[in-house]
Amino acid sequence: MRRVVRIFFCLPLLAAALPDTPAATPQEVLTKIRANDFQAEGIPVKGLVLDLGMGELELTDGRLYVLGGYEQTSIEAVFIGHGALRFTPPDDVEAGQLELFTGARELDESITEISFATTSDFVVAAIRSRESDGSVDLEQEQRARERAAKWIAGYERELLGVEVALLHDAIADPVYDGFFAATVRGEDLEDFLLSVDPSAAEPVTLGQFVRLEMTEKEERRGRKALHKAQKKGRFIGVELEELGTFDTWVSSHLVDTDGVTFGGTPGFTPRHYEMAVDITREGRIDVTCKINLESLSGLHKSIAFELDSDLVVKAVVDASGNALFHYQVGDEFWVFLEQPVPADQPYEIEIRYAGLALTKVIAKAYTLRNPTGWYPRIGLSDLATYDVSFMPPPNYDLVASGKAVSKSRFRFDQPVGYFSFEMGDYDIEYFNVGDAVRVTIAWDKVAKKSGDDLEGLIKSVLGDVLSYYDKTLGDYPFDFLTVVTVPRDYAQSLPGFITLPSSITSGLNIFQQFYVTDPRMIIAHELAHQWWGHIVMFDSYRDQWISEAMASYSASAWVHASIAPEYRPTVDLTSGWWVSLNARTASQRTVDSLGPLVLGARLDSSHYAAYLPIVYKKGAVVLNTLAEAFGEENFLKVLNKIIEHSRGKVVSTDALLQMVERVTGQDLAWFRDRYIYGTGIPKVYYSYTLSEVDAGKWNVRVDLEQEAPFIRRYKLVRVDSVWDFEISTESMFDTDETILAIPVQIRVKEKEDKEAKQKKHKSASEVITELARVMAGEATSDEKLAEGMIVFRGTADTVDFDLPFEPAAVWLDRRSDVYGRFYDASRWPRYTLTRKAFAAENAGDYDKAARLYEKAIEAEYYVPIDPDDYDADDDKDDSESAAVAARVLLAEMYLRSGDHDLAAIQLDKVEAKPKKYRRVYREEIEVARSRIDLGSGDYSAIVERLRKRLRGRDRMRSIEGYAVLAVAAHEIGDDEIYKKAAKMAEKNGVDIDALQELRD
Repeated sequence: MRRVVRIFFCLPLLAAALPDTPAATPQEVLTKIRANDFQAEGIPVKGLVLDLGMGELELTDGRLYVLGGYEQTSIEAVFIGHGALRFTPPDDVEAGQLELFTGARELDESITEISFATTSDFVVAAIRSRESDGSVDLEQEQRARERAAKWIAGYERELLGVEVALLHDAIADPVYDGFFAATVRGEDLEDFLLSVDPSAAEPVTLGQFVRLEMTEKEERRGRKALHKAQKKGRFIGVELEELGTFDTWVSSHLVDTDGVTFGGTPGFTPRHYEMAVDITREGRIDVTCKINLESLSGLHKSIAFELDSDLVVKAVVDASGNALFHYQVGDEFWVFLEQPVPADQPYEIEIRYAGLALTKVIAKAYTLRNPTGWYPRIGLSDLATYDVSFMPPPNYDLVASGKAVSKSRFRFDQPVGYFSFEMGDYDIEYFNVGDAVRVTIAWDKVAKKSGDDLEGLIKSVLGDVLSYYDKTLGDYPFDFLTVVTVPRDYAQSLPGFITLPSSITSGLNIFQQFYVTDPRMIIAHELAHQWWGHIVMFDSYRDQWISEAMASYSASAWVHASIAPEYRPTVDLTSGWWVSLNARTASQRTVDSLGPLVLGARLDSSHYAAYLPIVYKKGAVVLNTLAEAFGEENFLKVLNKIIEHSRGKVVSTDALLQMVERVTGQDLAWFRDRYIYGTGIPKVYYSYTLSEVDAGKWNVRVDLEQEAPFIRRYKLVRVDSVWDFEISTESMFDTDETILAIPVQIRVKEKEDKEAKQKKHKSASEVITELARVMAGEATSDEKLAEGMIVFRGTADTVDFDLPFEPAAVWLDRRSDVYGRFYDASRWPRYTLTRKAFAAENAGDYDKAARLYEKAIEAEYYVPIDPDDYDADDDKDDSESAAVAARVLLAEMYLRSGDHDLAAIQLDKVEAKPKKYRRVYREEIEVARSRIDLGSGDYSAIVERLRKRLRGRDRMRSIEGYAVLAVAAHEIGDDEIYKKAAKMAEKNGVDIDALQELRD
């Protein structure tokens, strides 16, 4: 019999039902919570189901061992037995993330152990009403004790916020009723975390903490380095076991009994900060911070702040000087109140804290370690006024946000989202932009040592960009701007205050030589944040891409409007976006496929640090794709109207798109689904014909065909004692539903100059190098270009247009301006045929794929526009290597279709080629040979061939390679190799359940 217990219900109803605050103080409550008392007798449980809204946790059969809690309001316990967690994500984005980390879009996991804490009155009552049956299972009790000890001492309990939730519930704070947090041991997924936290903006979280993998030697070094840093006041309270990555599988709102979603109830917002900051030469700060707050809900009995974990709160008092209890853990702390503050009422507190805040780089050169976390904050966009006084050491300069009242006091009289400062020994300059803005530039010692090649250029760019944005985006919000160079490796923009890396003063040639983003683009991006980020703020982490992408797009618009092509940046903010987003993870997924723009910081996971390439590069290119559809001039007008409408407001992704739709009258559902909430880079193959239709009038006909990217999944199977793989393929989007506005570049055919000097032959690699110059905005010396735009809809299409001149050649998106990749099938026939063969293989049409692979092998590698300007011998090595690649893919296709004999024939042909052409594909050849041996049962040959691939330097890129090695090691009884190979196979995303079940 199943007994379903709902862990929460609607919060407004809950507030009226809760009892008054208990007599115990928060400190007394905390002491009792920490006094864990393991109850060894255990409580039998059968058929208890906890309703999570989007899923359920079923305790089918087992025993509960209570180990703590506070009186009758909360409980901590361990469950040992059998159960299941079933969970359905709320939308396609979250389902995609669950699949990325677990291999399934819905969760149905058998479980054996759970450690949990809950404040749900229903769950607590259901457990406390049960009694032990008096039976004893010593083995089960020992498992429970071990799990309980791990739960109490482990980092996951802190990560889940268990102690603070139990504390709040014990003092009758209604916001935390219904809290449930657990570490769950699954049969397949091992330990993962489940949290239902009604105080959070997205209360439901499912995920896993992945600890940093270290060898024993690395661990010893890590502990020593951490201890050394903590002696200097850094990483206070951090343990080595806490280093790692939290993978968020699902994050969502709660769903109440009527199906309505809701998130955390906002408690307070700051309205004014008054701070006195004392700074030492060692970089320590001692701060008295008075905050005037406003209560938003009237429900909360605490105020939650974020503060850098190296800064320790010493005392908190209210406006009357009464001490308030505070609780600090990591980079969060809570101030507890006697009673909730009525909604819309002001409340004042004073917080005193101290700690190491600045890092000393060299004498009198410092960097603020956490520019936005050095003072107590509540949310992402705390709109408040500021009055901040500093006491730096003698003979030190200080620059800060806000308008300088004196050398050490700064004010913001209009509400802004952030306040920051920097300290050092600066050379300070002043200049005006127009009649309205006074600019202060502070050059630190490191920047001065780097040279002054770019100081004049930086000042010029600041003035030019500020004027351009003022005209295109709307009025700059302040009459001042402070810019300071800082010895760190990133730039940052806060209201009226921009920090630039000290290295920015190095010469332009340094940036070009090391392929580093041009400093002009960095300045333009950071200045754009004064509008995108500070005038228009983002609503949540899901909308942060708006700020970064808009800043990068605005910077590019300034370049196009203000800098002649020959002087434009060689490396801009989106340079190499295709390479960055097409990079591969261990499981051979592209970075782009790891998640859409709206996942924000969650894009950094144990799979890959994908936040920067997706949010910064993809975001900017996606916006440019939309701008191409409207035209850049029109799109900037649209952005101007959005800024005008949204000044001082937070904007969500959907709200932004709705505003664009209202201003333009266009339905952007296609853009929203494909580029903002979707993943995958379209590939378009095109060919064109040129024909004269009249004297001096020419027609261009372009045939286009689109290929959607895909995800391959490998499952190890055993049929009649023979091991093989089932390979499934999933397209990342429906090409029939796509729309692309594609820039077109056309070379104008000029009359032949008989006296022209003899042309030099160009190899394909030289042509690619030349294209890199074109991507930087430079036309090559021997061509005249005309530009336009075509619209491509669906999977295949034909577009034609007329020209008043004779064209010599046509390119689609030659500068990689829009979110897609475009390949001229007539110029690169071998590559195009290979890709089409791969697509046919993924569609399951192996006969067609084989024909296309054979055609690709025989096709030309590169067909030049001007045959007289090309010598095929220059590309012989590249051509032969490309042919080898196509033949290896053909061999892999035969393996997939089950024809190992034909696969072996193709591999023999590959290995007959000179080594220099096939060495790049050595791993693919070895894995393919091993798969053939897997079918014939020659397991020793596989182990001998692949065992070296377990070493760091020779590790495999192949998805299935480690699974092949794991099978072979299992069959010959080599457990050491099996364990290593099986672990790598699972990391690569291969389903090896069949092998593990056989071993079990």
